[in-house]
Amino acid sequence: MRHSTAGYLLITLMTMLLLGGCQSAPAPDRPGDMPLVNTYWKLMSVNDQTVTVRDGQREPNIVLDAEGHRLRGHTGCNRMAGSYTSRGHSLTFGPITTTRMFCADSADTEQDLLDALEHTARAHIQQDRLTLEDADGQPLARFEARLMH
Repeated sequence: MRHSTAGYLLITLMTMLLLGGCQSAPAPDRPGDMPLVNTYWKLMSVNDQTVTVRDGQREPNIVLDAEGHRLRGHTGCNRMAGSYTSRGHSLTFGPITTTRMFCADSADTEQDLLDALEHTARAHIQQDRLTLEDADGQPLARFEARLMH
């Protein structure tokens, strides 16, 4: 009898740990909203300036991987990688590294995007649109969900 109780407790503990790990990726706010994590987010505007992608230029984007809380993406010129922390609407990014290619056409967008990520305090999703905001609730960058290839 004691052996089966220990087995039951072990199974219960393992289930709780697994379910607890699932909570690290926040669910969408409403049905129909895209999830924050594991979604390809294309940058549409930063600092209230519409982002235009020129022929041959890679589109600026971010993907927040649920596993390991890793940020990956592209600034429009350089690849970027880093970490993030998310709980509810709260979202912050850790140090972000980028490759170091020079692209005159996208240098401003790149710096504005990196600054927006650095100052992000929260995120809001409405259907397929993600808005990053600073601590005062001011929008920093807006993204649109795209299918990942």
